[in-house]
Amino acid sequence: MSAARWRLLLGVPLGVLLAAACGGREPGAPAPEDQDHEADPDPGDDPDPGEGPDPGAPGGALVVQPVVWNRADAEVGEVASVVDGSETVVVLGSKGAVVLEHGEVASADPTKVAWRTSAVIPAGDGGGGRWTVGIDAEGGVYRVQPRVGVEGISARYGLERDVVLAAATSGGSAVFGLAEGVAVADGEKVTRYAMAPFESLAGSEDGRVAMAGAGVVQAFDLAAGQVTTFALPGAAHVAFDPEGRLLASTASSLYGEDQDGALVLLYEVEEAGASIHGLVTSGDRVWLAVGPELGLLSAGVVVRSAGLGLPLDARLTAASTGDVWAIAGGELLRFSADAPQGDEGALWEQRIRPIMEAACSRCHQPGGPAGIDLSTYAAWVSRRTAIQQRVIVERDMPPPGFDFSEADREAIAAWIQGGR
Repeated sequence: MSAARWRLLLGVPLGVLLAAACGGREPGAPAPEDQDHEADPDPGDDPDPGEGPDPGAPGGALVVQPVVWNRADAEVGEVASVVDGSETVVVLGSKGAVVLEHGEVASADPTKVAWRTSAVIPAGDGGGGRWTVGIDAEGGVYRVQPRVGVEGISARYGLERDVVLAAATSGGSAVFGLAEGVAVADGEKVTRYAMAPFESLAGSEDGRVAMAGAGVVQAFDLAAGQVTTFALPGAAHVAFDPEGRLLASTASSLYGEDQDGALVLLYEVEEAGASIHGLVTSGDRVWLAVGPELGLLSAGVVVRSAGLGLPLDARLTAASTGDVWAIAGGELLRFSADAPQGDEGALWEQRIRPIMEAACSRCHQPGGPAGIDLSTYAAWVSRRTAIQQRVIVERDMPPPGFDFSEADREAIAAWIQGGR
């Protein structure tokens, strides 16, 4: 099947969207009623449909590669969800909670075998750390710890009588999506808010929460206690990009927040039968699942893979390195895309990749003995601090016997400093 063509529609206001900022609501009060306002975009502002990249053109397709994440091919059952903590991966499925470290099984707890989803959230003990949690099919929240097992923690967040559907982190708060709204735990108290039913939940580092479903997208500013509601028929997925801007998608279109806080149409799927069935921010990348392909959104451009054959029901989950997980039919897949952006990415390609291939690839390729993949630009970005510590400060990487010069260390130090 040929790759679907995306049409660039930057800057066009979405006429059917409502951007109603509802201020002045006391924390804990229900969200205000939607108000219908309709914008009438100037058709003359619509860019030429021929503008923008054609990912099906030669050289225009995104190069996506599968990543080996289960080196020993350990049995994990039918997978429902995954949490990626870099060296540690927690897989939740029909075999229970299976924890892999460096690509091999470290522990497994078969206590719970029916899972809904998972997340990493601020700890419920006031210690300031983060916990890996799973939400089971009945809506209970469980902490998953390597070599410790599964522990029910709904009561720690005051949720023992609730059915939890999803969880996310927003700023320093844990956010739980409930059937009738959201519960926000900030470490001192749990506050509930009435929100519309949702299909997708996301949190941002700057303290916002977004929910999509029931024909609307709601963006909630936790500090201000303010909700902005956008009418978006078919809203199915939400995310925040690396700069904290709201993204939302329907089956056919992708929307993004502009500088005025309104949602504008970014891209539209034009290939018959193809639909957007996944949207997630992973590290510094925004991934989409579009029909049988994966796509990356960067600098207002979406580039798609060609001939990947992604299952049409695949769900996307973020990976720690900027890679993406895809879950379909109980199978768990991981993909990476080597598509560096801007001057820093170009410098990595020109100077750092040759060093990596010469001195690091023996251990740090996908499925390599180190269990840490450093074969991509995204992996180096996500582990920038650790690389600086081991290579520049402690100087114990690479280990003795590898071809590595002072000039190589200087080049890596310059790249690290240039990205800060």
